[in-house]
Order: sequence, then structure tokens, then C-alpha cells
Amino acid sequence: MFYSSDELIGAQSTFYERLSRLNLDWDALAVELRWAFCENNGRPTDPVVYLKCFFVGYIEDIERDTDLAARICDSISIRRFLFGCLSQNPPDHSSLSRVRRTMAERCDFDLVLNATIELLRSHGLVGGDAVAMDTTLVPSRARRCFETESTEAPAVSNDQTELEHEQSQKAEPKKPKSKMVASSYDLEATVATKPNYRARPSYKIAVAADYKARAILAADAYPSSTGEPQASRLSLADLVRVTGQSPGYVVADAGMDDSAFHSFVEFFESTPVTALQNRTPTASGFGKELFFYDEDRNVYVCPAGKDLPNTTGPYALRQYYTANLAECNECPLKIACYGKRKSVKEIKRNVDEASKDRVVASRRDPKHRKLLARRKAIVEPIFADFKEEGGLATIWTKGLDCARMKAKIAAAGWNLKILVRALESGCKARTKPSHPKPTGGTSMRGLLRTLLVQIHVAWNDLTRILIRRHPLQPTNS
Repeated sequence: MFYSSDELIGAQSTFYERLSRLNLDWDALAVELRWAFCENNGRPTDPVVYLKCFFVGYIEDIERDTDLAARICDSISIRRFLFGCLSQNPPDHSSLSRVRRTMAERCDFDLVLNATIELLRSHGLVGGDAVAMDTTLVPSRARRCFETESTEAPAVSNDQTELEHEQSQKAEPKKPKSKMVASSYDLEATVATKPNYRARPSYKIAVAADYKARAILAADAYPSSTGEPQASRLSLADLVRVTGQSPGYVVADAGMDDSAFHSFVEFFESTPVTALQNRTPTASGFGKELFFYDEDRNVYVCPAGKDLPNTTGPYALRQYYTANLAECNECPLKIACYGKRKSVKEIKRNVDEASKDRVVASRRDPKHRKLLARRKAIVEPIFADFKEEGGLATIWTKGLDCARMKAKIAAAGWNLKILVRALESGCKARTKPSHPKPTGGTSMRGLLRTLLVQIHVAWNDLTRILIRRHPLQPTNS
């Protein structure tokens, strides 16, 4: 019995068929990936097919290459999406792993992400004045490794018998000390420690999303030892490099409430907007917030009116302002100002702290407060999609290059999802029949009902006024 390939296709439309209807130029998306392969030597490889395979891994929430190869071989719609027919064989898991490693080492996937951004921009889905930035930790496949330090048993003294020594050992057992070390599987996956996060080898993924349609403008993976402000600064530099323009506002959470991040954002002529970081209370004495900084004289003024001059050089990254001990001894506020401090009162100030002062001064701006209120709804669903539906719950690949590739492929896939939904919703809106507004008797009935209600309210008010002026007198029986 013989069946044609069209008879094997179901009537229900899949996401891959909807994606194929966009008529995307996949050759243009994968044109920069051809540099990873030699055209005259070795096994012939089509970068377009493998790029589509990696997109399938993001859409199907597949982490392992073995599961991805099995899914591609089993699905009819995916094979039609890859080749346009069912006669060609999809790549196996070893080819997927080999090509992934080669592309991750030799290709720049920012160009693929930039191509999807240009598609969204051509349809008017990119162009918001603000950009939301955030980071998240993604665990690696590498296992935690503990190195146990050897503890030698103490020697038995002559004055202590063996029985007494055994009893003391049973009473106070000594636990061997252990420390966490890097896994030999992936040395670049450093151990991450964070509140409410189990310590394990992980990578840090940073994302910058546009406020207009939540399109991802920059995405990258970093070692987990990279701080949040540093990862956000690198993502902002990638955003400006890829898009060629600076956003108007850069919105971030309290983890980026850092003067270095604020000054870096202002360097690109953007306005930083961050939430207030919860500061730890000072041990004792007056805090820095009670001292006034005089920018013209470059001194701090204490609550008693005394100046704290700068005692470091003008080019130091952190400057120290020290009080005069002789004046502090005569000050009546010394006990409250110093607290338990025994050394001279000293105030620290970063060289770029003026940027943070401007951010603190503009926190009550209604526009900034509105941008901060929307930040979580803009960027948090992206991380939820990456981990729950995008195959990034665990990074099974080895090395930082492959982790960066997976992050950029996931960002490009997110942008394609936005494009498909926007175009489909636009088509449905154009084909939806319009319902004319009711005219004639319906609007007249509404007008009469409103008029009767107003007359009833006016009559009640008039009655209340008359009763207040001429109250009813009780009659004698």
C-alpha cells in the first residue's frame, strides 16, 4: 500500500506551519553561520537546518540533544519545517552536538538576534522609549563537588588511658571539614550562592527587553560569579552595539542600584531608573545620610556644621572624608555621632556617586514610578518562558560559549513568537466584522432614562430642602 506525504499531514495547524507562513528568509538569518564550516572540505553541512533544529529545541522545551534528535525524527510537522518535505533525513544527536560546539566557538549569534529585532522593527513592534533589564541564575549539568579535608586523630597522651580517650571521642565527635570545588565536567560553571537558591554550578543570564512589545533586544550568558550590575552593564553595551542606538530609560531592580551602573547608563545618554536597595542598618552612630555633601567645595558637612575634608587624591576611585578629632572632642553630639566607634569619623564616597544621587532625587517622578511598576511584567515572563517552556531549566551543554548560544537562540525564538502572534492577531482584527453602533430608538430610550433619573434626583433634593426649612409640627391629640 502506498500513501502520499500529503495524506500523512493532519488538518490541524501547528506552530511550525504558522511560522512557515511568515515567509522568513532563513538564509539571511543563517548567513553569518556559514563561516563555521568549510565549503570545500569535510562533511557538507547546511547551517539553516541546524539553526531551525536549535529553534525547535527552544520551542519544544528540549534540553538534551538526544531528546531533540528523537523529537525531530518523529514529528512530521517539524520535518516539513526543516526541509519542506519528508524525504530527507534529519541530523542525529552526535551531529547536533558537534555543530552546536562548532557554531558556539566560531559564530556570533548576536547577528541572528539582530535579524529578528529588525523583523520586529519593520512591523512596528520595537521602538519603546524604555528598556527593562534583569538577570537570573540557571543551574548547569555539572554536579557539585566537595573536597573533604583530612583530619588526623590526636595522639593519646601518657596521662590519658585509651578508655578515657574513646569516651571523649564518643562524647564530642569531630566532623570532617568539606569545601565546594569546581566540577571537572564544566570548569566554567562556577558555584552560585544566592538567598533562596541552592548552591550549585550555574550560569547567569542577562536580558534587556523593550517596553513596547516585550521584544528582547539583548541577551547573553555569563559566569555566575559575575555581579548583577556588571552583567547588566555588559548587556547594555551589547544592546547599543547591536541596535545602534541608546534607549531613553533603562529600568532595573534593586540589585542594580549601584553608582557604577548609574554612571554607565548615563555614559550612553540614557536615564537610569532603579528601585531602592534595602541598606543594612549601621552598627552605631550617625549614618552617611545625615551628612550633607557640598559639591562645590568637595567636603561633607556634619550635623553640627563642621566640615569633613577629602583626605585622598582627586583620582582615587573611592574617596575618604575624615573629621578633625580635636573638633569632634569638643562637639556635644560626639557620643551620638560616633556611637561605639573608637577611630576618627570617616565618610566614604565613590567617584561616580553623583549619578546615584541624581537617581535618588528623581525617584518620586511619576513617570519613573510607572516604569518601575511595569518592569516586573515586562521582563519576568521572559525568564519564566526560558525555564518552563524554552529548555533553559538546566544548561546541559558544556562551556560558556554553548551557554551563550542557547541564551541568544532562546531570545531570537521569543522574538519570533511575538512576531507570529502579532501578525495573526492583526489578520484576525482586519477580518473581524464590525458592529455598527445602535441608533434610533435605543439611544432615545437611554436619553429618556437619564432625563427621568435627573428629574427624580432633583425632586428629592427639593423635598429635602423644604422639609429642613418648614419642619412638620406634631399635632396635639
